[in-house]
Amino acid sequence: MAGLASSLGILARVSFLPICAMLAAYLVFSVGDRRLGARRALWYAAGCVPGLLVQTALDLAHFGDIFQTGYHTAFDKGFSVPLAKGLWWNLASPYRSILLYAPAVAIFGFGIREFLRKRRAEARLVIVLIAYLFLVYSGWWAWHGGWCWGPRFLLPAIPLLVLPGLVAAAGRPRLAALAAVLGVAGLAVNLAGVLVNYTTAYDYWIKIGKLDWAEADIQQFSPIWVHFKALSATGPRLYDLWFVQAWRVAGWKMLWPGLGLLAVIYASAAYALRPARRT
Repeated sequence: MAGLASSLGILARVSFLPICAMLAAYLVFSVGDRRLGARRALWYAAGCVPGLLVQTALDLAHFGDIFQTGYHTAFDKGFSVPLAKGLWWNLASPYRSILLYAPAVAIFGFGIREFLRKRRAEARLVIVLIAYLFLVYSGWWAWHGGWCWGPRFLLPAIPLLVLPGLVAAAGRPRLAALAAVLGVAGLAVNLAGVLVNYTTAYDYWIKIGKLDWAEADIQQFSPIWVHFKALSATGPRLYDLWFVQAWRVAGWKMLWPGLGLLAVIYASAAYALRPARRT
């Protein structure tokens, strides 16, 4: 099942392929018996094959070459951002810092040592995955992810960054309280991104002559600040309540696909975690 889920990851973005290799390596080295680990990794790899085959067929149909994945257009500038700059922009810039858009990730530093002590193999996997995501996307020309709210490419890193802190917070009430406060702060930031149409920030930058969001000088601006100003200048009647509008049109129909997927996930987890039968 993990392999089949990774097949969807491959179809979502080709850069998921190295992550599949990392997960397979974890399955091999996370148990003392290497043969057992290798069998687990092979089963996992078998689940990844459908996604790889479909992606290969799509590349062949679209571009006539299985090694062309769509990132070879004239608009694409490749890995042209200096890595040090890209890392700094993703970590600390007012424009797209992950700490501003998902402040709860700050608890990573409070919990990683305890996580390493309790779950060394899983902690190492988390560290490797986080490092890979930051290194790959901080050097990409569109490191910011384009017209979106926050560092879009780093979204998969958020649960990985939060996990060690939550593990440590289980026995540390102050850390749990800090995680809750940072979670509420993140909720406020992302509500600002939802309640105001995102073109608001870009309309503002166009007026002041900063249209190209890829330029370094855009780092001094923060969409968060622009959206909070827009919220204070308008009333609830002007908020972008698209979810409410969609609910009025479709009602429960808009939730069935997501609820069905959640039901499958929870049923699978319940089956996998069921108590072993005693003989």
